[in-house]
Amino acid sequence: MDRLLLTYPQQLRGTSLLLAEGELPPELGEEWKIARASRDLGYGQEAFRAASDALWTWQVHANAGVRPRLGNGEVPLGWREGQQVGLRIGPIRSACEVVHAERAVEGTQGWRTAVAYGTLQGHVEKGEECFIVETVPGITNAQGDALVRGTCVAFSQPAWRVARLAKPLASFGQDMITQRYLAAMAKAAGRGVASP
Repeated sequence: MDRLLLTYPQQLRGTSLLLAEGELPPELGEEWKIARASRDLGYGQEAFRAASDALWTWQVHANAGVRPRLGNGEVPLGWREGQQVGLRIGPIRSACEVVHAERAVEGTQGWRTAVAYGTLQGHVEKGEECFIVETVPGITNAQGDALVRGTCVAFSQPAWRVARLAKPLASFGQDMITQRYLAAMAKAAGRGVASP
């Protein structure tokens, strides 16, 4: 794959992560659709680790029906900033660039793995999406295990003419795949989940 450029303004790079934190940068105009969805995945460090590993190894995408491939056709082994990845959903092929990658970072608010990619030329949408698996401070089960939550946040607008003409259908498709990402996170976390 030749080196492609992001299809949205450079100053918006990383904005999906700001949106995930509850910020709404003024540079993000009304022409952008903002999509945010979260799902509680389970409790405890094992649930966090299982969901985090599935996200980091692209299994969340694969289990949601999205086939990630590098330019040489290989499946990416992890996330690396600047890495360009082709994504295929059925007959639709799209290209993205990883714009953020942090794995199992312990911060003041708990544990978090966060990754994001931005769209490249040829993607059906233009914009950015982030995927986060994190522990939620202050919410625990009876055993004291922290709640694990998965979140997907995107800002986008149709890039393909067909997507612009069928905007409600394109929006529905984006919402559907987001729910599939979250279901894949939950399935992965379920292999290591502590009970409530």
